[in-house]
Amino acid sequence: MERYKSNLKELGEQMNIHELHQIKNVALLVGVIYLLKFLGIVEA
Repeated sequence: MERYKSNLKELGEQMNIHELHQIKNVALLVGVIYLLKFLGIVEA
């Protein structure tokens, strides 16, 4: 039972790391889109 709990904890930590990567990727994507919009406005 103790081993199962530790495996569950590790799985949870991996999930959190994965979610953080996804959030970072989305934030990066949004940042790039805003940058392109900003540059587009400046060029126009």
